[in-house]
Amino acid sequence: MAPKVRPGIMDIAPYVGGEADIPGIARPVKLSSNENPLGPSPKAMAAFREAAVELHRYPDGGAERLREGISRRFGLAKESIVCGNGSDELIALLTRAYAGLGDEVLFSRHGFLMYRLSTLAVGATPRAAPEKNLATDMEALLAMVTPATRIVFLGNPNNPTGTLLPHSEFFEILKCCAGQGTYCVLDESFIEFTSEISFVREAIRQSRLIVVRSLTKFHALPGLRVGYLVGHRAVASRFSEQLEPWSVNTLALIAAARSLAPGGAAGCTCTGAYFGLTPLTASKTAACRIAAYRETT
Repeated sequence: MAPKVRPGIMDIAPYVGGEADIPGIARPVKLSSNENPLGPSPKAMAAFREAAVELHRYPDGGAERLREGISRRFGLAKESIVCGNGSDELIALLTRAYAGLGDEVLFSRHGFLMYRLSTLAVGATPRAAPEKNLATDMEALLAMVTPATRIVFLGNPNNPTGTLLPHSEFFEILKCCAGQGTYCVLDESFIEFTSEISFVREAIRQSRLIVVRSLTKFHALPGLRVGYLVGHRAVASRFSEQLEPWSVNTLALIAAARSLAPGGAAGCTCTGAYFGLTPLTASKTAACRIAAYRETT
C-alpha cells in the first residue's frame, strides 16, 4: 500500500520564481520578484564580510541582536518579536500553528501566493475573497468569515497588486476576527515603500493580531532570507517555540542587524504612486519611480 500524503499536498504546484531575460544583460534585476536594484547597504555588506570568521559557529538561535535592533527601531518589547527565515517561513509556521484539517484560511483573491500554498500544506482549505478594483473588498471578505476560519491574511500593501487597506476597514476586519476567535495576520513586507504607518505597535496590544514584516525588500537582502513577526507577548512566546533551531543563518542575522542600526539602512525612495498600480504596469513604473539611494537614521 502506498503511503498516504496529507490532503492538499498534491494540490501544490512547485513555486516558480520571477524570470528575467534581457539581451546583453547577464543578470538583470527581477522587478517581478521585487528585487531592490539599488542593492543592500554598504554597511550591511561590510558586516556580512566581517562575519565570515564566525562561520564555524552555530547562529544565535534566539536572534538576540537582531531582535534588540528591531525593538529599538520601533519601541517594542523584544519578547514580542520573533525572527524567521524570511516572511515565507513565518507565514508557513503561522498556518501550521493555527490551521489544519477542517479549518479555513481566508485572504483576498490576489493575495500573496504563499498564503494559499501554506494553507494547502497543512491540510486546511484556502478561501479567496472577491476584490474590488484589485483591492481588498472588506464586505466580501467579512461575509466569508465563518467559525471554521482560523486565519485571515491581509497584505498592506498587498503583493502583487500594491493596494492599501484603509485604516477604518482594517480595524473592522480585526474586530470581526477577534469576535470569531480568528487570527488576523497583517503582512507588511512592503510597508516601508509607502508613507503608511505600521501596525506593529497595535500588534502588541491585540491578542488576535500578528504583523509579519520582511527585511529582504526595502533592505535588499533577499539572498539572505530574513524576516520577523510582531505579536502579543503570549502569542510570540508560544510561536517562537515552533521555530526550527538556527533557522536564520549567522550572516543574515548580522547583516540585517547592521542594516537596521542608525545610519545603516539602504533602500530606494519612491512616490506614493508606486503602490496602487495594476500588476500590468507596476514593474515597469517601479523602475521609473526609484528616486535615490537613502541612508536612514
